[in-house]
This record gives sequence, C-alpha cells and structure tokens, in this order.
Amino acid sequence: LHKIEPSSTAKAGGKDKTAVTAVAFAPRLLRNGTAAPAAVLAIGMESGEIDLWSVGLPLPYQSAACHFLCAVPRNLSHISTVKGLAFRPRDVLGEKADGDEGGSQHTLASCGTDNGVRIYHFHLS
Repeated sequence: LHKIEPSSTAKAGGKDKTAVTAVAFAPRLLRNGTAAPAAVLAIGMESGEIDLWSVGLPLPYQSAACHFLCAVPRNLSHISTVKGLAFRPRDVLGEKADGDEGGSQHTLASCGTDNGVRIYHFHLS
C-alpha cells in the first residue's frame, strides 16, 4: 500500500490540499537499467493539475517506493477539475514508437470540467 501526496500539497507545505479526481496507470512499465521496473501513475486533481509518479513493483519481502516524476506545467493544465485520464494503449494497430527503449515514451489524454481535452506526450527516464 502506498500513500502518494499530490504535488500541490507538497508545494504548499501540506496547507493547501486538493482532491484527487482521476487516476490512470500507463500500459507499459518504466525501466531504467539498474532499477527495478516501475509502473507509471498519472494523478489528476480538482485544481486541474496532473502529476506523474513512478510506483515501484514490490519484490518479495521488500516494500516498493513511489517517486514523483513530473507535473504537467500549469499553463498546459486544465483550469478546473480533471475528470478523466487515459494513457494511449501500447502498440496501437501494431505500430511501435521509434526509439522507445524501456517504455519511456507515454501519451496521456485528459478531460476536465473546463470542457477541454488535452493530449500530452512524455519522455520519462
């Protein structure tokens, strides 16, 4: 079990909490050579912000760690509540992303109460 604090809470020293309104796991694992594979989790918030986290896969008799990866820049985020998140499925129609070593490229779609749909492309390492 992991407890993840949204970035706006961490930035505000825990004083200005915002509700999590949407979550989605990426369809492929993040691999960076020496570290154990990790899942990528997108978290959408009531404030319109979106964070990406690395959620470690636990090994026998060990707990896995969660690490903040990045936040969508505020000027690219929704202006109100994020209502849905979905990662692009892997290898849609048999196509493969060029240079996608270790599942580092991810495409995320989001929708919000601002009536907008946004598409983000991330290269994570």
